[in-house]
Parts: sequence; C-alpha cells; structure tokens
Amino acid sequence: MGRHTLAFVIAAMMIIKLAHADNWAVLVSGSDGYYNYRHQADVCHTYHLLKNNGYKESNIIVFMKDDIAYNTENPFPGTIINYPGGPNVYEGVKMDYTGKDVTPTNFLNVLLGKDMSGIGTGKTLKTSSEDRVFVYFSDHGAPGLIAFPDYVMLYSKDLIETLDRMSSDNHFKEMVFYLEACESGSMFDRVLSDKLRIYATTAANPTESSYACDYDETYKAYLNDCYTRSFLNDTSNNDLHSQTLQDQFLRIKKSSTHSNVCQYGDMSIAKQPLSNWFLGTANKASNDLVFSSPPLTNFHLQKTKGLVNRNVKLEFLLKKIETATDSADKIKWQLELDDYKRDESKADTVFAAMSSMFELHYVRDAAANNGANDGDKCHTEVLDHDCIKEAAMVYQSECGKFNEYSIRYATYLNDACKARVSVNQLQKQLNRICSVVV
Repeated sequence: MGRHTLAFVIAAMMIIKLAHADNWAVLVSGSDGYYNYRHQADVCHTYHLLKNNGYKESNIIVFMKDDIAYNTENPFPGTIINYPGGPNVYEGVKMDYTGKDVTPTNFLNVLLGKDMSGIGTGKTLKTSSEDRVFVYFSDHGAPGLIAFPDYVMLYSKDLIETLDRMSSDNHFKEMVFYLEACESGSMFDRVLSDKLRIYATTAANPTESSYACDYDETYKAYLNDCYTRSFLNDTSNNDLHSQTLQDQFLRIKKSSTHSNVCQYGDMSIAKQPLSNWFLGTANKASNDLVFSSPPLTNFHLQKTKGLVNRNVKLEFLLKKIETATDSADKIKWQLELDDYKRDESKADTVFAAMSSMFELHYVRDAAANNGANDGDKCHTEVLDHDCIKEAAMVYQSECGKFNEYSIRYATYLNDACKARVSVNQLQKQLNRICSVVV
C-alpha cells in the first residue's frame, strides 16, 4: 500500500471514528417527598434543555423517584414547573429509573455501562472512547456523601473509584459533572484527579449549604435550586458556540450569591465551548417543548431570597400549618411537625453526646482556626473518605438512617475521623448513646 493510499485510509478511518462520536447524559434527582419538589423540577428542565438542543432521547438517562407530579399535594396533577410562570417540564420526560430503582448502586452501574436488564428501562451508558458524557445530580449532601431516596448514601470514595475506572477503561473522551447539593465540593476536592479527563462544578464548597430558590405560594414549594437555576438560565440565554464552560462557571459563580460555586478536575475542559456539552444545533420538532427562561438580571437575583436546603422541610411544614383551612389538615401537618421536632431533638442529643465524648468541639475549633482554606474557599483540609464512609455506615447501623435534619450533623463524623476515633470506638459509643435516646 502506497504512502498516499495509507494516509487516505487513516484519514478516512478518523472521519468515520469522529462521525460515531456522541453525547450522552445521566440526570439524577436523588430525593423524595413533595417538599423536595425542586430537585425533580431541576432534572426535568435539564432533560428538555438537552433534548431541545440536539441530544438524542436514547442518549439521556433519567433517575427520578417520580413522586411529585401526581403527589396529592400538587395543585396541578401531572405538572411540574421549574420557575415562576414556567411551562410544564414534566411533560415528555422519558424516565428510566423510578421509585425503588433510584439507588446509588444502579447509578454507578449505569455509569459503568453494566447490563441493567430487568431494572427500569435497562438503559445504560453505551459509550465509546470518543463520546462525551454529561452528568447532572440534584439532592442533599454532607462531607464526602450525597443522598438518594430514603437517605441511602453515595459516598465520594465509591463515586471517585467509579469515575477512575470509567476513565481508565476509556468509557468516554471527556466528562462534565454538575453537582447540586450541600457541601458538594467535598465530593471532588483533592480527590478528583485532573488526569481523568473530568471537569466538575458544584453548587457549594466542601463546608457549606447549597440553597433553594423561587418559593411559589400556589405550589407551596421551592421550584428550583439557586445554582441550577443559574446554570439553566445561562445555557438558555447565551451563544453556546462562542461561550465556554469557564465563561458559564464565572457567571454562575457571580450570580450564586448564597454559596461558593466551585470547580474541580481537568481545567482544560473548561476552555471548551458550551456547544460541546449542551450542543445547540438542534432542529426542534414543532411539538417539542421549548424553554427559554428569561435571563436572570442582577435585579432579579437581589429580589430572590434563597433558603438553606436543609431548612426546606421545616419551612414547608410551618407553611402548611399556617395556611391550612381545614382543622383535620392542620392537625395532620402539626403531627408531622411534631415528628420532625422529635427527630431534631434526637439528633441534637446524639451528636452533642458524641461530640462531648470524643472532644470533637476541639477538633472543630482547631479546624476553624488553622487557616486550612488559605483564602481559597473551594479547597479545605484533606478528608479521609474511607473513614467517612465507615463512620456514616456505623452511625446508620446504630442510630438509624439520616433524615432531613440529622444530615447536617454528618460533618461530626468527619470530625471523628480527624480525631482518629476508631470505627470500633465509634460503634461502641453510638450504640450506647442511641440505645437510650428516644
């Protein structure tokens, strides 16, 4: 074969290879319960944004409990909106994993492209080394972990191991991961290698809450999360071909006045145009839903009050009691509030006892004063992710699952790890504490 013929064959093979390159997305709402309305609304809106911008329906994989659209609390059954006056983003969303199938194990297996036959639709990532993967996740979090329905946890240790395996097995060309959760930076800070070809942004740094935005009096729910609201609006209202991921990050960071938006991993990916990830060259069918939410001006942002995500359920219950017109409804919501307060009291007592027993307040005070941030709010002290996973599992085995209130104390488990409390010590003392705390 002549030199020119060989060159032609190689060029043709490269063109064929590039022609088969594709974009894939995995969208996850990890919560359940009507008060968490915003997480499923975020995922539904993201689904339509991608599809209307040119993603193949077959290449978008959706995890969602699907308990919001037809929830008895929803005043408009079958409808979910993501911003005030917005369209029904629930309509047309093809969900792959719902109900009991929304689990950390299934999520990680889908990322790895494992056989999912008999679970949900069975759709999984069938990607090549030339494909780009976009992952969006919205739910609650704490240092080194994020939650799935019923507070089943996905730990940073397991997520990073999965991403590392995907990279080493060439399951993608590049990946972008947008994570909406409290203390979400802890999932990637100092553990997401810049060699994996993965770029991640998070709604909050490793030590702070993310925020819910746009409370709606009619739906009695927060319609979106502040970071996600900024990301969706930015993508909808900018030229995806001329603007880069870094341009978007800087705008989101500026508009997210409630928390510190952070970025991790391979920063070279951030230089790519948004169109590489969100496309923007679609030929929209006439019956497709098309969303073009109004740009969020500084004035709008100043008028929008965000709420710490961990306080959303409490506010939800208080508003239900305040607005109930039927005495039976008022009693129902008061009983739920009483349950919430009991859980609150138990968590306060358990973690106060644990903190005192292991002198964790000294660890916390030292960490606050040791200059760990050095002016960079996205990078904190190194977390022991193995220990955090073991400590969280011990807590749940001895004291029960985390809930909307107690998850805020997961940071104390990190403190125990820093204080070098052994797993056996922790289990013994938590068993002792939780056996007497009612």
